[in-house]
Amino acid sequence: VEYSQFGRGGGASGYVVSEFVSTLEILWKGQVAWRKERTNAPGSITPKKGQSIQDILREKTSQPNLRLFAQAGFPRYVRKPEGKSAESKESLGQSNIEGLF
Repeated sequence: VEYSQFGRGGGASGYVVSEFVSTLEILWKGQVAWRKERTNAPGSITPKKGQSIQDILREKTSQPNLRLFAQAGFPRYVRKPEGKSAESKESLGQSNIEGLF
């Protein structure tokens, strides 16, 4: 992952991070009908006084981003995937999981 600094002394520097990808999938007959992913690598960072970029990245990337599972936002309908195991192009139907909508 590469991060660029803005302002005086700007430029790009490479930093090695332990990237975790959290994934949710809805499968239909072994095929992915819906998928959502999140990574733990931040899109941007703002160091506080006395804090290095490497310190921030170490803090932010030390564990998976689990917010995906709390904020999934499942779709009301999911289209059946096309391919060998899909029998039609109809939707799979409405979710019966309470509290999501």
